[in-house]
Amino acid sequence: MRKIIYFLFLVLGILACSEEPELEKVFKDEPVEDFEPIEVLFDEDTFENAKMIELLREINICSTEEQDKLNVEVADCSPEFFKLFPLKANEPIENGFILLIKANTGGIGLRRLLIFERENGALVKTNGFIGNLIGKRKSKTKYEDLLIRFIDIIDGSDVYYNCLFSWEEGKYQFKSCESIHEPAGNFFGRVKADVKDSVSQEILEIIQSHDMIF
Repeated sequence: MRKIIYFLFLVLGILACSEEPELEKVFKDEPVEDFEPIEVLFDEDTFENAKMIELLREINICSTEEQDKLNVEVADCSPEFFKLFPLKANEPIENGFILLIKANTGGIGLRRLLIFERENGALVKTNGFIGNLIGKRKSKTKYEDLLIRFIDIIDGSDVYYNCLFSWEEGKYQFKSCESIHEPAGNFFGRVKADVKDSVSQEILEIIQSHDMIF
């Protein structure tokens, strides 16, 4: 089951030796097109919409009282810890939102992404990811496609899997692994079309085995 991933990181090792032809079997040096890049620094002082605090309180994810900012189990309802994006185009954020949570908030060491949609008057969680939202793009529906980054550790080094999710049947569904990034080796590669299905299936199994989709 791990043959594809083993090969991928064998390729990363080959890259360090500058044997470029082997790398081209799996990757092409191109960006993931059409996605609007997203970078959240959690450095804002206020929410852009006052309703965002009400929504955080509605899902009972934060405290209305000041917390210890260095060691929080229940974080303050603050943009220091939370970033909200509308879920659906041309609809108010109260009807659904994408919530990005800062690393180390609530005792979780990595960033988390939660998706909520209002059903019969109540906010319902449709998806949860231990991952970072790094891009969005328009789709044929009112729900944008998401590019989510998951972190793995291979031989002591961080490796990022950048994965495409699209809205289907009432939730975001995994579609493909678009690219793989190993920062320590200064490596970025877009997965080539002829191996994307097999590579994506392997990456999905790794992500699921690490409980990064819930």
